[in-house]
This record gives sequence, structure tokens and C-alpha cells, in this order.
Amino acid sequence: MIDKSFGEVFFDTGWCKNEFISFRNKQYEITVCARSYRETDLITDEQRFAFELFMENKSALEKEIEDMLITYENEEFLGFLKPTDLVFERDGKYALLFDDETDLDNGIAVELAPDKEVMTQDDYL
Repeated sequence: MIDKSFGEVFFDTGWCKNEFISFRNKQYEITVCARSYRETDLITDEQRFAFELFMENKSALEKEIEDMLITYENEEFLGFLKPTDLVFERDGKYALLFDDETDLDNGIAVELAPDKEVMTQDDYL
């Protein structure tokens, strides 16, 4: 499907596409996903608005994410994280998810809207 904000997307627990994000001066390919319950559910206006806002402020948000993670733990901790998914919920809430090499069963989520907060993926999801 082609969405007016997300562009070309495929369905996999939501409408998804690949995108690149910068983290610690490296580029990572991540999955951007507008969550939906079934394939017949289209991307919501709230998801579009949140995605557009993220893309407009991407560079600043990438830096802010790093700062939030340093505050959450420490700079050394960042070396164990790998960004994997940017998830947009149906109401426009969204977070960047990270795998944590030191704890493979649990990752980290950096919620960017409506609140800015770092938490475990289990707490976010």
C-alpha cells in the first residue's frame, strides 16, 4: 500500500517500512511501523501526524534520544544498544525500541510522544 505520509508500506503487525536512523554516529536500518490490529485497519491520522513530526525533527530527536539514554543509565551503556523499531501506536504515541546486548530478553524503549521517557520494552509494550 502507498500511504500519503509513510510512503510504500507492507503489513506485518501494522503498516511497516524500513528507514535509517543515526545513533552514536552510525547509521542503522530500522523498521518503522504504524500499528494496526488487522490489515483492513488503515494508518490513522494520529500516526501520520506523529510520523511527519518525527521526520521533520529527526536530527534533533536522534540527539535527544542519546541524551535521554545517557541520563537513564550512562554513556558506556549506549555501546550495548542497537535501534531496531520505531513504533507508532494508533493514538499517535510512539517510541524507538532498542535491543540490549547485555539483556537479550529485554530491550529499551525511548518514548518520544506524548511523554518523553526511557523504560524497558516490557513496560512500554
